[in-house]
Amino acid sequence: MDDLNSGHSNESCMSKHSMQNLYEMRTNNMLCDGTITLDNDVVLSVHRPILCACSDYFKASFNSVINGVRSNIRITGVRYYAMTKIIDYAYLRECDLSEDNVYEILVMADYFALDSLLDHCIQFLISILSPKNCVNIMRFAAARNLVDNLLPKSKLYLLRNFEEVATKSDEIVDISLSDLQEILQDDLLNIKDECIAWECAVRWIKYDPEERKQHVPLLLQTVRLGILQTEYFMDKVKKHEYVQNNDEAKPIIIKALSFLYELDEIGKREIEIHTPSIAIPRIPQDVIFVTGGWHQSQPVSKIQSYDCRADRWVFAPDDDPDGPLAYHGSAAVGHKIYIIGGFDGENYFNTCRVYDTLNRSWQEISPMHSRRCYVSVVELNGLIYAMGGFNGEIRMSSVERYDPATNQWSLIESMNYVRSDAHACVVNNKIYIIGGFTGQFCLQTAETYDPNTSKWTNIASMSVRRSGTACIGYNGFVYAIGGFDGHTRLSSCERYDPVNDAWTRILDMPHQRSNFAIEVLDDMIFAIGGYNGLYTLPQCECLDVAENQWYQVTELKMTLSGLKAVVIKELPNVSDFIYKNRINLIEERRRRMIITEFRQSVESRTTEI
Repeated sequence: MDDLNSGHSNESCMSKHSMQNLYEMRTNNMLCDGTITLDNDVVLSVHRPILCACSDYFKASFNSVINGVRSNIRITGVRYYAMTKIIDYAYLRECDLSEDNVYEILVMADYFALDSLLDHCIQFLISILSPKNCVNIMRFAAARNLVDNLLPKSKLYLLRNFEEVATKSDEIVDISLSDLQEILQDDLLNIKDECIAWECAVRWIKYDPEERKQHVPLLLQTVRLGILQTEYFMDKVKKHEYVQNNDEAKPIIIKALSFLYELDEIGKREIEIHTPSIAIPRIPQDVIFVTGGWHQSQPVSKIQSYDCRADRWVFAPDDDPDGPLAYHGSAAVGHKIYIIGGFDGENYFNTCRVYDTLNRSWQEISPMHSRRCYVSVVELNGLIYAMGGFNGEIRMSSVERYDPATNQWSLIESMNYVRSDAHACVVNNKIYIIGGFTGQFCLQTAETYDPNTSKWTNIASMSVRRSGTACIGYNGFVYAIGGFDGHTRLSSCERYDPVNDAWTRILDMPHQRSNFAIEVLDDMIFAIGGYNGLYTLPQCECLDVAENQWYQVTELKMTLSGLKAVVIKELPNVSDFIYKNRINLIEERRRRMIITEFRQSVESRTTEI
């Protein structure tokens, strides 16, 4: 075993200087007591104790008596380059890896039982995973039986980034049928639209159509045809030449057609409908978490999570044990949700706590210098910024920053304006904060903070005043959504271009709202809950920026305003926070349609009376 494996430290057994001296002695053939002979009788001189100390292979080989000689061993089938890298690592605990040499060095490290070098190679391959190389790395890991580390890591990367892999990877078309089936049928396949799975299957077949088109029925069964848009299914799947010319595919197509027809007629069905396997949503990789908020004249302690594949909100299993809270700030760092300040109906807080979604535990952290309700909070480069707010007496312009590494808050440069009930986001490594309330009037102004200069700078004002607004950074722009202008709740939206220092009006939201939550998921901007001036909302909607269209999203589990949202990405235990009853999704939809039709009928009769 490699007894010197301690984070690849050059000082784990001997000083770096000593090991460097020994390495130079070897290169000069000084005091060497062993040799390694390669093919073509290439001979490398070594110090046996150095190699034996880091490898059981060398320990056994040099201690074996061959023709009465212990000091010389012969190794065949190993290139001179690879052998020198192995020997160099044994002396120096250093190895310059690249995508060109790592595979060969990993194989040699495994063969010679250099565990620390093997781990170093594995970690390097994990670090360079990309949509273009992850397929080959996964196949290599499977061939080397690296089932405890590289194989699951590379497969998970492939599943999480499948949309890019399906279109950008030249390797995906070269995998086996069984490997492609395993990928396409995986619940964790991260695709916004099921058509991506089908188009990947078609691309794979087209790589060798004469040999592969026979496999269309098998690949059709990996695609969740019941999730496809009916028009797409009819035009791109049913009418595809590979499908039309394959008799074995016809029963699969007929089954999908029957389901899609039933789906169109779902409101007329009187019996329960269970969701078939072809329509079971996949499991999301990223999850929106909503914390706290105001519900029926009081704050709440519940957390809700959004399953974007099932389009369902669920209550997370862990309420905030410190009690209900609203009008707080929140930010995500890794898999942790930081909840900052807030108001419980009586008290204004400077306290802060953290919900770790991985182990589902709560922890209180250092309090802020000031109590802050209606506070604006963002995360930037692993640090958390809390800006402005209301302390129960005055609105503030002060800003403080939290470092999770030291568990300390520090005051930094104050904003140019007093702002409570504002909102902030990050774009291109700068913080942007918009709107808010001074205690006398709603603000139209906006400003930006550059952490490199520690300065706040005013930027162009919005087209309208916005307090209780929400903003989000997306594709290099700042999006300002809804809010309160001092007279009415807004549905208007606008977008700021930092390059031109200009705001542009964009498509209005379907609902007027203020004090709502906002996040980006699947390249769509979600507006969640809020207050419309009359009552608290459960409604959620999302803006598809590319299509310039707002879409309705399933309502929250309860009406909420003064809530906050964050996205946790690549959550390993995502199954703890998703909608579990997937088999009843279609039946739930049928029942909602019946209830909706009944309500409309009652309203219609009431109007007539």
